[in-house]
Formats: sequence, C-alpha cells, structure tokens
Amino acid sequence: MVHFPTAEELVNLWATNRCPGVLKFEELGLVVKIGHREYHRVRLDEASALRFIKQSYPLGEVPVPQIYGFRSHKQYNLLYMSHVPGQTLMQAWPDMVKAEKEVIASQLNSIVVALRSLTHVTRPHLIGSADDGPERDMFLRWTHQAGGHDSVSSFHDMLSEYTIPAVTRSEAFVDPYRELLPDDSRVFFSHADLTPTNIIVAGPRGERRISSVIDWEQAGWYPEYWEYCKLNIGCPDDHEWRSEGWADKVIQVYSDELYALAEYWQIRPP
Repeated sequence: MVHFPTAEELVNLWATNRCPGVLKFEELGLVVKIGHREYHRVRLDEASALRFIKQSYPLGEVPVPQIYGFRSHKQYNLLYMSHVPGQTLMQAWPDMVKAEKEVIASQLNSIVVALRSLTHVTRPHLIGSADDGPERDMFLRWTHQAGGHDSVSSFHDMLSEYTIPAVTRSEAFVDPYRELLPDDSRVFFSHADLTPTNIIVAGPRGERRISSVIDWEQAGWYPEYWEYCKLNIGCPDDHEWRSEGWADKVIQVYSDELYALAEYWQIRPP
C-alpha cells in the first residue's frame, strides 16, 4: 500500500530540513506547497484559481496541475497538487534553439488569449482574487489588505495611494504616474506572474513544449495591462525574455502602463 505523508509529517519535514515551501514526492506524483499561515504564502485563493481554470478549460487549453486538496494544520496551510515533470522555462531557455522559443512564445500567447476570454459573470469590473476576495498580487507585499474593487479607477487610486502614502504628499502633489493607468481598461483573468520560472516545459531537445503553468497564488481579475507588466517586471532586465523582446510576442504591449507600474514597484512601501 502506498503511504502518503500526513500533514504532521509534512510540517516536520519542512521545518526540520528547512526545505523550500514546495515539497516534491515524484514517486507519488505529488507536490505539496506549505507555508506559515501568518505570512500568507500558501492560500486557498491558489486552489480556487486552479479549480476555476480546470473548470473553464477541462481539455487543457490552459495546462495546470491537478488540485488534490487544501488544508490547515496547526499554524500552517498545505496545498496538495499533482507533480508535473519537466524543467522551468528559465532552466531550459539557455539550451533552447530559436525554433523552440518561437513555439513556446506561440503556445504562451494561446494560453494568455484563453485567460483573457474569461469574464466575471456577476461582477464584470471586479479587481480581486479568483474567489472574489482581495487581490493577492505580490506588488502589495502580501500584507496590504486591498480590494476587491468594483471599478478599475478605484483600483488605480488605491495603487497610487498605497505606493505614495498621503504623509509624503503636499497639497499641490500630483502623482506623475497615475494618469498613465487608463481607468477604461478592460478586466481579464490573469495569472499575474507569468514569468519563465512559472512555466514548465517538457520533451526532447528541439521539441520542448509547455506542459504546465504553475504558481497561481497571485491570479485573479486585473486590468488588461497587468499580465504584460508582471511578466516583464518579474524577469531580470538582461534576460532574453525581455532584452530580446520575447515577452512582447506573448501579449499586447502596454508601454506606458509598464513604465508606471515599474516606477511604483521601485518606490512602494516595505
């Protein structure tokens, strides 16, 4: 009989060996994300996002791990999902030929198009998580209790006020970046961290393809430019993903919004 580790065993393994927040059991086809509840690193939101994608695309148009369950144990949260074999795109990239990169970019574009075809049935202008809670983007340092917002303009105002607190503003202060964020932006479901470290590829050299997109903890409903900005901001400037324009092949370019969000990113509070 196959023995699956108990929650207590997982917590002990993680704490005793100081393992990273992802425990892999390849022989069981199992991955467990684990984190202290106080630090909000593992949330039910990610399980909700993965279930939403699976329900929306049961044929795998957006490939994601299978969710097995989510539970809390003592002060820890644990998320159980299927193990996806392969390498991250970041690991595989240096060894990839141009034709492979072209195919991967095309595949990723199809995934983004699929995500952007999803709409919120009852709250079409919601900015928030997959389960209609506050947005969980890392931009907000995980601890800021934002949203959800029922308008793009409200979300933009929050970004400005959060990044440049009122205490630093004079009466004549005008945020120079706020006007670069269009309040008439459409709202789409976004992964919000679609960088090469979160894309799994598999196959023989020269024929590798995307097998899964992982780490959906920041996913939710965001303005249309958010996905483009985050897949750039989350990758080093000197990586080919950005420097050679591969990210621009994946999704529509939003230059003004990227400039504004990159500036906000640098000055946001700790």
